[in-house]
Amino acid sequence: MVDVALQRADSVVRKIETITLSSEEWPRFQDLLLNPPEPNTRLRKAVCGHERVVRK
Repeated sequence: MVDVALQRADSVVRKIETITLSSEEWPRFQDLLLNPPEPNTRLRKAVCGHERVVRK
């Protein structure tokens, strides 16, 4: 019974954590990983907020 629950949990986690890209999406994704854009104001604010919360 525990084995079945573990298998189902593992399946759910895989579905949630897996990103599926089409052949058209893959080059754009790869380009953004290799050449990320400059952080915008919204991202900078989010990082500052994260640092305040995490460092406490």
